[in-house]
Formats: sequence, C-alpha cells, structure tokens
Amino acid sequence: MKKCLFILLTSILITGCQKIDKHRVTCKVLSIDKQVKTSGDKDHFDTDIYWLVVTDQGTFHARTDGYFGCAEATALQKDSTYTLSIDGFFQSSFLGIYPFITKVHK
Repeated sequence: MKKCLFILLTSILITGCQKIDKHRVTCKVLSIDKQVKTSGDKDHFDTDIYWLVVTDQGTFHARTDGYFGCAEATALQKDSTYTLSIDGFFQSSFLGIYPFITKVHK
C-alpha cells in the first residue's frame, strides 16, 4: 500500500514538472517580489534572499549568487520590457520552482 501511494505521489509530481532548455525571452515585467527566508536557531541561522520576477511570459527566479546567479536581474523595473536569458533544470509552479534569469540583455 505504501509503495503504491509513493508511486502515485511521485507520478503526480513528475507530471507537474516541465524541463527547461536555455533560451531567450522578451517580456514585460509585471511585478518583482523579494523573498527572504531565514532558517536555523539562536546559535546559527541562514538567510536566503532571491527575487520572483512575474512577467507576461511567466514567472522567473532571480538570484545574485550561485551557478544561476545574475546580479543585474535585481535592477529590473516594473512595467519595463527586457530580453532575458532563461535557464534551469525544470519548473513546477505547483512546487514553487521557476526557471532562473541568467542574463539581462540590453
């Protein structure tokens, strides 16, 4: 029974995911939401800061550090149009996983 439930849940999660291929997209920024997540305890804690960029072509994840980091993505302005390079492994709005902005083209 547990095995069947595991297979069912895994199947639902996999079908809700879409593979991401590196590409460019021209889009209008509708909103930019800064996300701050803190975890840990009084002796040690970590803070993760990133931005969710909502556009007319979908929602994208922007970071300033790491492999998919793009510092210039934090300068995007609402109601402006940009050409962005997008990359990632997969996306799932159900799981809150979005493609990354890797470059802002001028």
